[in-house]
Amino acid sequence: LYIAIRLTGLTDTVISEIYNYELRKYEASHHTSISDQCALVAMGGYGRGELNPCSDIDIMFLYRSDAKKAIEHLSTEVLYLLWDLKYTIGHSIRTIEDCVKIGNSDFTARTALMEARMIAGSEALFTEFQDVFIHKVIARNVRSYIEERLKYMRERYKQYGSSIYLVEPNIKEGKGGLRDIHGLKWVTIARYRIYSLSEFHKQGYISKLGYNELIEAQDFLLRIRNDLHFHAGKAADVLTAEDQWRIAQSFGYKDAPHGLAVEAFMKDYYRHASHIHDISARTIEKAIPSQLWRQGLDFVTSRQIKPCFVLTKDTIHVPERQQEIIFSDMKNVVYLFYLALVHGLKISTHTMSMLYRNSERVA
Repeated sequence: LYIAIRLTGLTDTVISEIYNYELRKYEASHHTSISDQCALVAMGGYGRGELNPCSDIDIMFLYRSDAKKAIEHLSTEVLYLLWDLKYTIGHSIRTIEDCVKIGNSDFTARTALMEARMIAGSEALFTEFQDVFIHKVIARNVRSYIEERLKYMRERYKQYGSSIYLVEPNIKEGKGGLRDIHGLKWVTIARYRIYSLSEFHKQGYISKLGYNELIEAQDFLLRIRNDLHFHAGKAADVLTAEDQWRIAQSFGYKDAPHGLAVEAFMKDYYRHASHIHDISARTIEKAIPSQLWRQGLDFVTSRQIKPCFVLTKDTIHVPERQQEIIFSDMKNVVYLFYLALVHGLKISTHTMSMLYRNSERVA
């Protein structure tokens, strides 16, 4: 994570210096001022501040409609200099109205715009963009956005592997990979207007244990991804068997009488990936706004089983007020899973979070 943050900071410095230089040059040659009418914005992984060594750099030139001719010239000059520096740049040129239009029509673009971050230019313009985008795009239908994220997650697992324990996992797109953390971040923005995991933890949406495990896992996977990029000299996300041996040694793992260094390394990888998947999947499902009619139906059709279980049409859960009862006897925890199996029910996201938060009492 340290390397990703430092790479992002270095890139910010280079791009902002080029942008400001070209802006001053344009203003001087045209005897005008456009600094309050445009801004340069980081998008995607660059917007999140998670640049790996060979990651693409996505930027957006944001402008007011009066500055269209100026921004077309400015963007051309900036991009030519960045291409000369061998940066792999993805770019767009948009007004706030353009952002709203594409945000409401394109799911991928909406997600990228949600985590936009200003690099240089007019702070007032960028703040206006954020306010308008939240009001006219993000807040319009949070439930459908989160459901779409879950759908995308399932489709991604089908493409890159439905198991965490693959022999050669994709550490970005695979199950338990970095994209699961990204999905969690996108949902926290859409549902709670929270833009960082640290703030998400501070506001009580994720336990201290869960937050620490998530940050530790993110750092471990980013270290691996940095190594893959540096070694390959290009973007690389598949942790091959050859890479596993090499990175295990690079990270300081040693062979032991009971196992090889690479086995210990992959054991840690699978542990971190499991934490990422479990925490992100539960948190995303829990974030879906509940519908009042569904709450009423569940209340009418639910039934209770002693000592503390409530069964609905689709799930079995333990109310928060009954938490001490289930953990007073570990047989109750076993009984929870037994009931779920016998009745073909899913244990609710809330109850799984309760078990996770109290994992020390369950062990």
